[in-house]
Amino acid sequence: MNRYETDDIYIVAEIGQNHNGDLKLAKELIDDAYLAGCSAIKTAKRDLKYELSDKAYKRIYDSPNAFARTYGKHREFLELSFEDHKFLKRYANNRKMDYFLSVCDVPSLEFALELDCPLIKIPSKEINNIPLLEAISNCGKPIAFSIGMATKDEVENAMLIFVGNDTTMVITTSMYPTYLDNINLKRLKVYPTWNKGFSCHNPNPMLGVAAVVLGAKYIEFHITLDREMKGSDHKCSLEVDDFAYMVQSIKDIQIAMGSEKIPEKLPNYLNSTKKKLWKTKQDDGVYRIS
Repeated sequence: MNRYETDDIYIVAEIGQNHNGDLKLAKELIDDAYLAGCSAIKTAKRDLKYELSDKAYKRIYDSPNAFARTYGKHREFLELSFEDHKFLKRYANNRKMDYFLSVCDVPSLEFALELDCPLIKIPSKEINNIPLLEAISNCGKPIAFSIGMATKDEVENAMLIFVGNDTTMVITTSMYPTYLDNINLKRLKVYPTWNKGFSCHNPNPMLGVAAVVLGAKYIEFHITLDREMKGSDHKCSLEVDDFAYMVQSIKDIQIAMGSEKIPEKLPNYLNSTKKKLWKTKQDDGVYRIS
């Protein structure tokens, strides 16, 4: 699924709700992700009849990031149609990037399957949605599931459901933005037989590089045109220059990781340096450069 033949890190630009319900803005975010060198575009799909109770739908939403007076209307404003997603998928694919969805309910899973997404993402808030997890486990697609608000028991229950699937466990923290002391990159070392990913809600691109060093093969950050834009996720997102810096740094660190073996024979690239700087024992017992 990766657009770079020599890379084994899948780098995802999450446009999520940073498109602010605007197809033109979504296209600009995809263009920026392409310029940054990303592997894929991800956004979210939710069926509001499954997502919200009537009470939650009608709740007054007075946040400075609100796009409507009630929470339900706010969420409706941010939802894209099937034709919108179809257009954006084609737009991303034409730029050699995958396009896939986080799904929040079974109808949204069916939506993603009709869209023929190459991967199904499960957001952290759905980790206890057993009917959804079971439906996804039977859908025949690769799966990534986030554990940003899950307990150990909830994580392991999900793992049991996904046994036998092509699955990536995504380490994240469901805090927007996330403080550094709550990121817990060391969790990439738990359950070592599982594929690991890292989804970040802190606008520090070096966290993605650190996650790769710790073994993550899937890296996901939100992307924005401007971190000061209206919307709840912009502040925890990377702008294009930082995203590009992270992608290039990941490529660099992959090269720099090199080999874990101490050489039996000195590699050719060190011969000239050794010849210039190597000290040998002299007649008086002192080691000097010859």
